[in-house]
Amino acid sequence: MSGIKKVLNLIVVVGLLSSFVACKGDPAVKKQKYLESGNRYLEKKQFKEAAIQYQNAIQIDPKFAEAHYKLSQAFMGVGNFQGAFTELKKTVDAKPDDLRAQIDLGNLYIAGRNWFEAEQVANQILAKDPNNAGAHALLGNVNAGQKTLAEAKAETAKAIELDPKSGTYQFQMATLQLSAGDKAGAEASFKKAVELDPKQTIARMSLGDLYYQSGRNQEAETAFKQAIEADPKNIFTYVTLSRYYVATKQPEKAVALLTESKKTMGDYQEGYRLLGEYYLASGDTDRALAEFEALSKQYPKDLVSKKTYIELLLAKNRTDEAKKLIDEILKSNKNDTDATVLKARIMIQAGKPADAIPLLEAAIKQQSDNAGAHLQLGKAFEATGDAGRAETEFREAARLNPNSVEAQQIVANIGIQKGDLDTLRNASEQMVRLAPGSVDSYIYRGVAKANQNDPAGAEADFRKAMDVNPQSPAPYTKLAMLRQHQKKYPEAEKLFEQALEKDPNWPEAMGGLLNVYIDEKQPMSKVISRLNTQIARVPQNDSFQLLLAQAQLRAHDTKSAQATLEKVLAINPNNSLAMMTLASVQISSGQVNQAVDSYERLIKANPRSTFPLVMLGTLEESRGNSQRARDLYQQALTIQPDQPLAANNLAYLMMQRGENLDVALSLAQAARRGMPDSPNVADTLGWAFYLKGVYGSARELLEEAAKKDPSNSTLHYHLGLTYDKTAEKDKAEVHLKKALELAPNGPNAAAIRQALAGLHG
Repeated sequence: MSGIKKVLNLIVVVGLLSSFVACKGDPAVKKQKYLESGNRYLEKKQFKEAAIQYQNAIQIDPKFAEAHYKLSQAFMGVGNFQGAFTELKKTVDAKPDDLRAQIDLGNLYIAGRNWFEAEQVANQILAKDPNNAGAHALLGNVNAGQKTLAEAKAETAKAIELDPKSGTYQFQMATLQLSAGDKAGAEASFKKAVELDPKQTIARMSLGDLYYQSGRNQEAETAFKQAIEADPKNIFTYVTLSRYYVATKQPEKAVALLTESKKTMGDYQEGYRLLGEYYLASGDTDRALAEFEALSKQYPKDLVSKKTYIELLLAKNRTDEAKKLIDEILKSNKNDTDATVLKARIMIQAGKPADAIPLLEAAIKQQSDNAGAHLQLGKAFEATGDAGRAETEFREAARLNPNSVEAQQIVANIGIQKGDLDTLRNASEQMVRLAPGSVDSYIYRGVAKANQNDPAGAEADFRKAMDVNPQSPAPYTKLAMLRQHQKKYPEAEKLFEQALEKDPNWPEAMGGLLNVYIDEKQPMSKVISRLNTQIARVPQNDSFQLLLAQAQLRAHDTKSAQATLEKVLAINPNNSLAMMTLASVQISSGQVNQAVDSYERLIKANPRSTFPLVMLGTLEESRGNSQRARDLYQQALTIQPDQPLAANNLAYLMMQRGENLDVALSLAQAARRGMPDSPNVADTLGWAFYLKGVYGSARELLEEAAKKDPSNSTLHYHLGLTYDKTAEKDKAEVHLKKALELAPNGPNAAAIRQALAGLHG
């Protein structure tokens, strides 16, 4: 190469480098390039990537109005309306005459039902530009929101007159016509909107919905398909058509459509998951499992698909496979809250709820609005016997995620248990909204209506549940219970029998049928005979065997009842109610050692349950083993610090043994908070105050106790001693004599006689 050419080439290269350096260092050029890059992403609907580029531009120039406006559009694309609102405000602040931003801001006000602010925006624009079509359309939306349809249509018509080529305004007119019942006008306007803007998929989908509602199914399907053709990357078009196929009972077409959509969507996560989510929504968990397994392998970085796959594995009890995947996620990110919650869920299922609690509490500390963490923490507390904290967590889970059917059902059950009908009704309404194809949704709402004196509404819901699943025994059982409450016993009996035909193992129906017999005052022999007939059909049903034992006890056949209870436990060694009933039978029969064994077995089967600990403690106390009783009460309080019965019994035992009176008083006060209506608890706290010398408080509590349980000798004894201390000798004598009359040979008899003698000594 000649020297001249080398110099020329060098000049060219240096010139290019100088140009590049100048471009790279010029903020105005840089921000423009970020804007243009963001616009390219926005055009492809890659909203997150677009937002990053616009934010880069704004970082260079915080008052870059166009970047703020485009960022608002990117935020709206991902559903971040608060972010969009903020960016629109910044756009208007930086460029007050940007009417696009003002109109978008007005529409966000409308979305938030802030009609006044939206109207103010529209009027401000029209004051500057009376022929601004967007402002007239905005006023039309304000009027529509305030239910003044005539004014809404007039403003929208003005917008169309000013901009007759806008498909958006035609679509707005169509929705107004539809609201007014003008289906023909709406159809024409939807068609005009599509003609003016062929890519406006919402108009095509609305037109399809109008056809479907009018029974024009073929035209509806065509409109939905055209929406997909107009915007093949829009997942809502596929969802709409698949829902149409489901509604018209063409599930095979829905599957084919969503299978094809996976190819069209490519790597778009929300798109390629549609088929798996369809299987989930339709209750086909086997296909959903296979689909999400395939997705988690094809897209290993897609944690949403992987976590859904884990959820499905857990539902199928494939715990080892689920645990392996969870460990993989946590190895990559130890702070992944969802994976932590799934790990805790496995612990709860494995019978280790106490170990799950700190994990879940840490997860909530890291992400307080994680509804799944609150739900699992509620289950962990429930499994450890802490019902109060469990309820708090369940309610919080339902509040954070009102679309969780599981959380709503748990809250509905809380409403039933506590007699909180408002909670039950609200939760069941949510269930019907979320799962209209579920029997349980209508059952819960029907129960709520039945308890709110709406028998017609309850029956309608129970019959709707029958329509949803004619083979389910549950709605027949609930309707039978309603008939029983109405004292329509023959109808109730028939419905209970229908439920048992559908499911011979259905315990609620069997128990309900027996209750009808009892309400009709049928002989216990008929109850036992009917039970034996059903047990012959399903001999391994421990619930029916337990019902038989209870019927035998009502018939005073203790020996047969005990034999039946042993049979129950042979079928199901973990039947806690059978264990408790057997222990009760053994105590009443004088088989105290055997009863102790039954309670020990119950404790072993339910190590986190406080009730058997307290019952065994009471039994040990009655046979003079006070230290063993004390240990059992303390064990119950370790599991559940506010267990009122354990606190009451331990407080009284400590006072009998002359132990720390302040601790006993504190325990008695805790018991009183938990069981405020119990005369025994009032007596324990009153006696603690007596021993502390606080006689006024003691008298008030002991008077309450004696009034509620006038046949209890100990209560009268304690009250008599208290009246003696308050210098009310006559009252003291009355109650001490009453105590002696009730139990002349009781354990306190000698002390009562001594106290009576002391009154007049």
